[in-house]
Amino acid sequence: MQACAENPLPDAEATAPGSDFKVEAAELGKETLDGHPCVKNQVVVTNTKGEKHESTVWNAADLKNFPIKIEHTEEGQAVTMLFQDIKLSKAEASVFDPPADCTRYDSMMTMMQQVMMKRMGAGQRPPARNR
Repeated sequence: MQACAENPLPDAEATAPGSDFKVEAAELGKETLDGHPCVKNQVVVTNTKGEKHESTVWNAADLKNFPIKIEHTEEGQAVTMLFQDIKLSKAEASVFDPPADCTRYDSMMTMMQQVMMKRMGAGQRPPARNR
């Protein structure tokens, strides 16, 4: 499926000042990762509602402390983000454009409805729903 839908952040989230979050970092040690000397940190971000998000972050000293690896748990699942081929320069705006062959939808709901309609039209049954 070559499809996309914009899902902008609500204004309150998009414009929230950094002061709405408390960030605490505790150094766990130093490691080399992908040839980059890193400081390994335990980072806790707390929002104004008191919700805490904990991560282990490797900040590369030779890349202006860019976090080249981040590990955290999301909905009970371990998540690892590993960044490679890092360039600390401004990206061209076109990098954020969807592919030309992408069908654009005004919302995720509309996109999902269209997928279901196509499946049903092709004789496929919709996925079973939990009751």
